[in-house]
Amino acid sequence: MKRGKAAGYDNLTLEHIVNSHPSLICHLCKLFNLMLKHCHVPNDFGRGIVIPLIKDKRGNVNDC
Repeated sequence: MKRGKAAGYDNLTLEHIVNSHPSLICHLCKLFNLMLKHCHVPNDFGRGIVIPLIKDKRGNVNDC
């Protein structure tokens, strides 16, 4: 991941993880291993934000 990107649905950025306490990596590892072991992924892990970008400003902005 590149630094300086916009935050996601949870308002976390790469900088939050990079500048966090080193024990966070252990906790995240345990979390993902438990998710694999129990075959369960929380619904919020599938959430995201989609922001359409207009590339042709002279074209129709309502055209998909």
